[in-house]
This record gives sequence, C-alpha cells and structure tokens, in this order.
Amino acid sequence: MIRKRICDKCGTPREPDSKRCKPCRKAYLDVRNKRLAATPIDLSKIDFSRLITCPKCDTERKCYLPSGRRRNCPECSRVYRNEPNNNAKAREVSKTWRDGNRERFKEFNLRWRSSNPEYRKQKFAEWKAANPNYSREYRTSHRKLVNFHKAMHQARRTNAEGNMSPSEWEQVKDLYGRKCVDCGKPESEEKLTIGHAIPLRMGGSNWPSNIVPQCRNCNSSQGGFKIHRLADPTEVASLELNSVAA
Repeated sequence: MIRKRICDKCGTPREPDSKRCKPCRKAYLDVRNKRLAATPIDLSKIDFSRLITCPKCDTERKCYLPSGRRRNCPECSRVYRNEPNNNAKAREVSKTWRDGNRERFKEFNLRWRSSNPEYRKQKFAEWKAANPNYSREYRTSHRKLVNFHKAMHQARRTNAEGNMSPSEWEQVKDLYGRKCVDCGKPESEEKLTIGHAIPLRMGGSNWPSNIVPQCRNCNSSQGGFKIHRLADPTEVASLELNSVAA
C-alpha cells in the first residue's frame, strides 16, 4: 500500500521533502519573518570569528549567520541547493527571508565584509585569475558606458556637486539636438563628449542642468574657462529635478 504524502497542517498533497504544502509553508515563513523582524538581533554581540561545526561533514568554519546558530557549511549547503528537488525551494526561502528582513540582511553583509577583508580579496584574485581577459573584453564591448563612467569619475575627483546617469546623458544630447554646442557637428560625424556649461574649475556642478554635449576638439580646446549658453531653462531645470529625485 502506497502511503499518501499529505500536509500536516491542511491535509492536502505535499512535496516529498517537506512536511507542509507550499501555501502552508509560505504562511509559516511569513509569520516567522515577522516575528524575527519584531525582535532584531544585536549583531555587535555576535562573535563572527567563533568556529562552529557543520552537522553534516563535521568540518569547522566561522560563524557567519546573524543568529549564530549551527548550520551546514557552505559546501554542504551548495550541494543541497543544487539538487533538483531543493533548488527552487531554497531560492524561494532565501528570497522570502531577504524581502522580510532587508535591513538586517544589509547590516549583516556590511559587518561580514568588514570582518572578512582577506576572504574577499582572495575570492576576487581567484576570479581575476580565472577570467584574465574579462576586463578587456568588457571595455571593448561597452566602450560608451566605460567612457561615460570615466568622465563621471573625473568630475568627482574635483569634488564637484551632482551626478548623472547614462539615460540622463542621452536626454541631454536630445535636448541639444545631438550636436556639439560649439561647432554644431552632429553626433553622426563627430563623437560627443560630456562638457560643462559652467566649467568645474569655475565652480560648476555635475548635475544634468550644467551638462552640454561637445565634440572632443571643442571640449579640449576651451581649457576649462569657457561658459556656454544653456538650452531651454525649463527643460534643463526638469532634468535636474529628475536627477535629484532619483
């Protein structure tokens, strides 16, 4: 006689590796997450350097759980999650917990990264050794995005106020007709670079309202001391308001 697998809570059919069906399991996790969120754990009292033993393989590892409870080591947990019957369930449980405990999850990650700087360096070195050509290939295939972030980085080095996203840069170019504000060359003939109506050397900001498109020759020849006329003030102000709100 084949024994039916039914939920302990509602009596409906359940999965073989769980005592409850999916709706009852989800309801249980929601109640548990609310209870945990109502009683936050003081992470400053947890000794993250303490060694605990994995209940499956009996290996010692650092205590990295916010609660400090005895759980499987990362290798055993990875093997469990990769099993066909457990992969989707593990993802669902992790996502449910993160959605209900965003602040705790963020606080724990910050504390763990500060407590394990060498681990992060080691993992990054291993990844870099396994992917030696990734940076070069990324810069080649994302040339515009790399140049944009390089320009933003140079503006931040001057302690300029404000910031801009790639989509806002496209809006600025549309606002000026995708032409250089000095020589009038279109983007199809000459590559447009990020210029500033009031140069950064003269106290200009890096908000979209102060950004103007310039070709490379005009941008480099102005010497950082030429003030440009802005486009429609109303549309320029709306760009800055959208940037501040974002």
